[in-house]
Amino acid sequence: HKSLEETKRFLNSNAEIDWSHRFYQYTNRLAHLYLLRRNQLPAYLVFVYFVNDLEMKGPTTVYEWEGAIKLLHSYLGIGRHKLQNFMTKVFIDISCLCSSRISM
Repeated sequence: HKSLEETKRFLNSNAEIDWSHRFYQYTNRLAHLYLLRRNQLPAYLVFVYFVNDLEMKGPTTVYEWEGAIKLLHSYLGIGRHKLQNFMTKVFIDISCLCSSRISM
């Protein structure tokens, strides 16, 4: 909990929410990146998002994911922040993976 609050302050979050409740997996990853970078380790964070996963009923386009991520950042109060240069996103269209399954 303390590390999440420290990361929240470092990122100048203006949100009056507890980062340990909602979206904990996301904020926990931010805290790990912050801790590693603060200790001069060349860490980077890659978020992998799956597109067209109809079974999970998630976003079907990169555009939908980008909107959800923007909403998440707004909720967390982090917009543009000090760690963003060490983070990236990868979008994988699983419809391509499903059509290439190998039968045994």
